[in-house]
Amino acid sequence: MKTILISIPVGYYARNLLRTGMPGLLLAPDPDLQLILTTPAYQDPDFIGEFSNHGRIFTSPLYDVRPTHNGWERVLWKGCIASMKNRSVFLPLMRLNHLCYRYLSPRRYTSLFKTWKPVLLITASPGFHSQKDIPLIREAQDHGVKTLCAVFSWDNLTTNGIFPTRPDYLAVWNELMKEEAITIHHYDPEKIFIVGPTAFDIYQDPSVYLPRETFCKKLGLDPKKKIVTLTTAPPAVFDHRYLVQMLLRFARKGLFRHPVQLLCRVHPLDQKDLYKEFEGNPLIHFDYPGRYSGLIKWDPDRGEMIHLANTLKQSDVIVNIASTITIESAIVDTPVINVGFSTVQERHFQKKIFRDHYEQHYHHVLESGGAWNVRSEEELLEALNTYLEDPSRDREARRKMAEKLCYRLDGKSSERLAGLIRRLSS
Repeated sequence: MKTILISIPVGYYARNLLRTGMPGLLLAPDPDLQLILTTPAYQDPDFIGEFSNHGRIFTSPLYDVRPTHNGWERVLWKGCIASMKNRSVFLPLMRLNHLCYRYLSPRRYTSLFKTWKPVLLITASPGFHSQKDIPLIREAQDHGVKTLCAVFSWDNLTTNGIFPTRPDYLAVWNELMKEEAITIHHYDPEKIFIVGPTAFDIYQDPSVYLPRETFCKKLGLDPKKKIVTLTTAPPAVFDHRYLVQMLLRFARKGLFRHPVQLLCRVHPLDQKDLYKEFEGNPLIHFDYPGRYSGLIKWDPDRGEMIHLANTLKQSDVIVNIASTITIESAIVDTPVINVGFSTVQERHFQKKIFRDHYEQHYHHVLESGGAWNVRSEEELLEALNTYLEDPSRDREARRKMAEKLCYRLDGKSSERLAGLIRRLSS
């Protein structure tokens, strides 16, 4: 049997690598292939039950170990950071850093590689969101196993800094990310493959969408009223309560020119307690999605993915600060407003939003015209009323933005990634 390893250190990686139909796309055409999922949830009955129905999927431990940092590694790592803009210095230092790990760090996965003899390891990051992947990637390369990083999100190449490891191949969403991988991270073009965002394939499936009446009943909404939805982000990005207060003020003063109901979709990694002060207010409804595992944290299943698709599709306007939700809303042709101002923590807003988002990956959204970026409370109200009256406004810009950032809106990103995996593992 030919073996492929797939690393799932956190649950939301399973969304991109497993819950998009990837196991079936890999196993169906190749009866001699088996998949080993390395994950902290390797003994979780629910996790095993969800993915074992193919008969050729097994689980193995992904250990909760942090990579060691001895003196030589720390010195080399600082050199890597300092030389990141100089390819001729950076790449040799990264190779030295890996050699330092090889000879000075303990091995955790020798038995895994000797027992299963995998031909390929797939991860969703080089070690950004979970350091658990770092020893696994390094040991795979030491055993001569090819490594593929199917980059989790469109911002990962610009906002997370230097790669902790250097997987052999990258699968990215679009041409922009490929260029970032070449210019920022010094990858050779032939090592980078454009496949699109696998988690967004679901938006091209008409069968996932509910009738408006059914969706509204589920959340206690009135299907005859317009839905203005605020989507929050983890608190590390920004505290969204000032926007809740602002939208409530618009509603309380009757400033919307259409009958409107407010919906706040609280990000699964946001702090739900922050919004308790607003609960019970008849002007706003709160949605708290998120399935959690004690082993792999936020673990969105297919049902949660479908619920988000319906939330975006049935909303009349989406409001957020700087979120990937903007792209997803554009895919389903829902107008989007990005709030580019804050009435609280203004200095923090400048750093986290302008420097870390608007001046990095997010400038592609701002320049596209596919989302309305507002810089004051008055502009926010104007944008809301304009989109409520004419949802077709900026439709062509939304479509072009989504196509540019998603490569193709054909629902076949998972098929392209599966095809790449088959080629690399042959």
